[in-house]
This record gives sequence, C-alpha cells and structure tokens, in this order.
Amino acid sequence: MAEKTNQTATQNPFGAPDKGDLPVERTNYPIVEYGTMKTPANLVKHITKAMIDEAIATNKLGFSYWDKDQGLRVHLGDKFTFVVLEVYSQISGQKEIGPKTFERYYSNKVKDSRSEPFAIFRQGDKPRKPIEKGLYQDLKGDEKKGIPSRIPKGCSFHLVFVVYWLEGNRLLNLKGSVMVSNQIKEAIVAAERGTGRSKKTSDVSLFGLADTGSLWGFQFKTYRRVTKEGDEYKGSGDCYFVPDFYAGVVKNEGPNANPDLYAICKSHQDDVRLQYEQMIERRKKYGDETLEGTDDDDTGETSIDQEIDARFPTDEQTAPPPASGDDLPF
Repeated sequence: MAEKTNQTATQNPFGAPDKGDLPVERTNYPIVEYGTMKTPANLVKHITKAMIDEAIATNKLGFSYWDKDQGLRVHLGDKFTFVVLEVYSQISGQKEIGPKTFERYYSNKVKDSRSEPFAIFRQGDKPRKPIEKGLYQDLKGDEKKGIPSRIPKGCSFHLVFVVYWLEGNRLLNLKGSVMVSNQIKEAIVAAERGTGRSKKTSDVSLFGLADTGSLWGFQFKTYRRVTKEGDEYKGSGDCYFVPDFYAGVVKNEGPNANPDLYAICKSHQDDVRLQYEQMIERRKKYGDETLEGTDDDDTGETSIDQEIDARFPTDEQTAPPPASGDDLPF
C-alpha cells in the first residue's frame, strides 16, 4: 500500500515567476565611436568629396564600432537611427607609449557619478584589478588646491548612451564625446523649438535624458563643419566635422505615435536597467572585478584615430555628403 501524502499530484507548491526572477544575461554591447576628420587649418581648402569619402571608408569620419566576431571596425554609414534607452557616465582613454602603441584605460559605467564610485582598469592586466577607484570628485583632484588627479593621462570623463539601433536591430553603447553630446543637445533644442518652446543648449542636461519617461530618438542626417569650440567653421583654425541629427520622441499613443517601436524600446530599456541593478548587487558581493562594462571595453582595439592623414589633393573644395532624409519613425 502506497504511503499517503498531504499533497495531490495536481497541486503546485510554486508561485508564478515575476519579471526579474530570472537573471539577465550579462550582455556586452559594441561601443560606437565618432571620427571627426580633424583637418589642419592650412589644408582645409584642399578638402574634396573624394577625401571625405576616403575618411568615411577608413572610419576617420562618422560613426563606427569594433566587431569582435568579424575582427574589424564597422562603419554605420548614413543609416544611424537610434533611441536612447539609458545614460551612464564613464572614464576612458589612452596614451601613446611608443610609435603607434597605446596603453588603454577604461572604467565601469555608473548611473550617478556623484554617489557611485568608478573603478579604473588598464587594458590587458591579468588578473584584472582596478588601478584606481573612487568617486569622480575625488579622482579628478583639484589643481587649485594642489591635489593631483588620479585619473590616468589621456583619459577623460564622458557619457555613454545605451541605444537601440533601428537599422541594425541591436543595442549599442554610443560614446558621448563632447562634440557628439553637443550635437545631440542641438537636435533636442531644434525639436523643442519646432513645438514653439524656446530652448538653449545650456538648458539641456543629457545625464537624465532617459529618466523623464520619454524615449528620445535621433536620426543622422549629414555632416557639418565646425571649429574646435563647436561654432560654425568660417575658414579659420582647425576644422572638424560633426553629425547633424533630427530628434523626436517615440510615443505609445497620440499624434505620430509608434506603439510597436515603443514596445520594443521599453522592453530593451527594462532589461538594460535590470542588468545594471544586478551588476550593483554582484559588486556588493564579489567586488570591483565583477563590474559590468569592462569586458565590452577591453576589446584589444585602440580608439579610432580622429585625424585625417595629411595627404590632400588640390581639387576645388566640395560640400559634405547630402542629408539622408527626414523619414523619422518618431
């Protein structure tokens, strides 16, 4: 005779799983960098469309990322439409230690640099251990007070935008250099002015761009020539090419809504934020060596060279490539 139990075969002693019960895979997203085609003042007048095309082909102009699987740098061309899912801060950079030889550094990404510490790593160190760590306020030092910076030479503080790339249907880390960040601000200001609201770039803070409940989207349209300070280039000093964007908001309902794109982006955003929360918990338990945002930066590939080679033909100056259109999904 079988032993009796207090539970029948049809009873389920388990509750249904909630979102977040299953660990999120630690996904490393490719890092998108931007080449400005920096051109010395005495050579600007010799720039031709052929030279611009060559700079694009060699990733010295435009957006590109290192593809680990292919072992090469992939240029995004003019097909770069993206939605910002999250914004982090990071410290990274490199210094030249020999002819075309660089020592590269990178840190974890933090949501709030005022309260979350950075851990700075040197590429290739085995075992991987931070060479410096602390709040940014402490790491940067204070020259006026005679407190030296603990940030390695060649490194800088910058934003990282976690974005959903529409044409490629994948998530990327967009490095927010000063020039790229300024152009994102300019696009936001233009979008705001289009609604009748008067804004200046100084009114726009990108740190909390993903925290308002809105999903901001951007589409590359063309390149624009500027000075080092970001002003329109008028023939004096070094010339840089920066990206112009269209900007808008992905809406779930209302005029110009795109509920399908909104659902895709919101789901990705939830996963990105859950992964970050789990990284924080791992760090509490296991230390800095487990920080998310290290493996994806330790690619073995040095950052793109933003200066074009000083080999210019003498053809007449031509305009940058034309705009790619304004068929925005938002």
